Amino acid sequence: MNALVRSQPTSMDDYVREVEAAARGTSLTMSERREIERNAFKRMLDEILADRMLTTDEETRLALAMKTFEVSTDDLHSGFGQDYLAPILIAKTNAGHLQPMSESGLVLRQGEVAYLQYNADLLKEVVHREYQGGSRGISIRIVKGVYYHAGQSHGHSVVVGTSMEAADTGKLTVTSQRAVFVRACF
Repeated sequence: MNALVRSQPTSMDDYVREVEAAARGTSLTMSERREIERNAFKRMLDEILADRMLTTDEETRLALAMKTFEVSTDDLHSGFGQDYLAPILIAKTNAGHLQPMSESGLVLRQGEVAYLQYNADLLKEVVHREYQGGSRGISIRIVKGVYYHAGQSHGHSVVVGTSMEAADTGKLTVTSQRAVFVRACF
């Protein structure tokens, strides 16, 4: 397993050989071998995504690695302790390798092509305020529980923070010409 950490593989075959070498001559359990394979795949994925571009060759390598190491799309989403789907999508976009969608549910303009569609929340910034101030004067008790106050009050509203809150839920569609948020019908 230490060999897996020290070497710097450069091809898919190097990663596979590395896993085989780590497993050879040891009595690894199936889960230990699977962990070695997942670590090798994750290192390869980090190497591919380092430049934030996914070339056609790297995309082919990634597909082959997913098949070789039995990695599913769900594994890419959360199986490695972080979401790799978004970085892969960004790298594909940076390289100009997005696949057109067959059906987007959006009326497209002439020459427009839909590439991505995701469930999304439309966020709005909410400002949190509080009133700060005071008063001056005197209070005179008229009867129990009833007071007469003579004087003045002053103060102003102060921003104490902001937060992002979901204003609406729907689908975000990215096309060759625009990004469109379509709110969900309830």
